Amino acid sequence: MVIKLSYWEVEEAVIDYLKKAQGLKLDSEQVEWATIETTETAYAYKQNKEGEVVVDRAKTTEKTESLAFNSESEMDFYVEAQGKNND
Repeated sequence: MVIKLSYWEVEEAVIDYLKKAQGLKLDSEQVEWATIETTETAYAYKQNKEGEVVVDRAKTTEKTESLAFNSESEMDFYVEAQGKNND
């Protein structure tokens, strides 16, 4: 199942959460901007003493980016339900 949320749906959910959880009085005019931080890992591999291929932590790199999340953005969640009632 794919759940798609627009920027406006996410913004509304955050405002609603802050109202309920923090008791804040907010509206969409007070939300100035949003970003999404994402990290991409480039794994490097090596053979250990037993000849098995393992992650080479010294050569593995991470790249972190901040992306604008605005009125033209969507967020997708891919959900695979498991369990007795979801077969």
